[in-house]
Amino acid sequence: QNSEMNVSMVFSGSFHVYSGGKSLLAGCPPEIVKVLIQDGFSAKNAILLPDIPVAQGESQVAIEFPLYHHLFFGKQPETSEPLLLIGNRGRLSAARELLNLTLFGPSTDQMQEWGMEKDASIGLSRETRWFHLKDHEGKPLPLEAMVRTQTFDHDPVDLGWLQIRRVTKNVFEFSAGGDTETVDLTPPAEQAPPYPVIPDLTTTTLVKMGVEILGGSTGFSTTQASSGLALCYNGHYMLVDAIPYLNSHLRARGIARNQVGSIFSATFTTTIVTSSHCFSTTDRSKFSPLHSSTG
Repeated sequence: QNSEMNVSMVFSGSFHVYSGGKSLLAGCPPEIVKVLIQDGFSAKNAILLPDIPVAQGESQVAIEFPLYHHLFFGKQPETSEPLLLIGNRGRLSAARELLNLTLFGPSTDQMQEWGMEKDASIGLSRETRWFHLKDHEGKPLPLEAMVRTQTFDHDPVDLGWLQIRRVTKNVFEFSAGGDTETVDLTPPAEQAPPYPVIPDLTTTTLVKMGVEILGGSTGFSTTQASSGLALCYNGHYMLVDAIPYLNSHLRARGIARNQVGSIFSATFTTTIVTSSHCFSTTDRSKFSPLHSSTG
């Protein structure tokens, strides 16, 4: 195998590192899977999480869809090699918490803490278990079968095919086959969506009630935004799923951030209202309680 290292900037704040037939994604902003598919980069074996989780209002640790892509677009989930996550203790702990909620949903105790009745929480928990990834015997796969982690606090990391050293906060040095390259995972400016966002050129009028479509596709469509709506009532907006790069989509629809007062999560998983899906809206202290559809 060719041990020559190749480091490519695939997106602002994100780099693809290839060496010895394996690859690593350094930095994980929203919709990065679409960028990798667009540019034809190889499937990743590992993800290096940046030290700074949010930059310019966007999450830089949006690992959900990269994991889905690793599981579903390669081998069968039960036979895939676990995706390796590398980062400091805080980032890895947050990543595990997010993926547990994403893949397995909240527990009955969590749902009851959020105000759901006991019988309803038990029923919903039973329904979500049906969607869990399972092995050939029908048993749910644990998170450890899909993801493994390697703590990277102080000492350099040696993956065998690639060595990683932290130069300073959010700046890393990669070495392989005698080659060395340093990258900064901090985006220098606000990141733009990796697909066209066409402004609405039709002059909007004040309506008592209406709906603006912010996006209507999936997390794997390379040319369109993920699904999301903005429900308007007397000039006030509720987001139905807060999609990545929300600022760009709101500007394209002529909606001011301070008009958004609440978020409705159309799925029960909390990934819709964490990570990249909520940071770029507005002052979260002004939001009304988040709502979830329980069917």
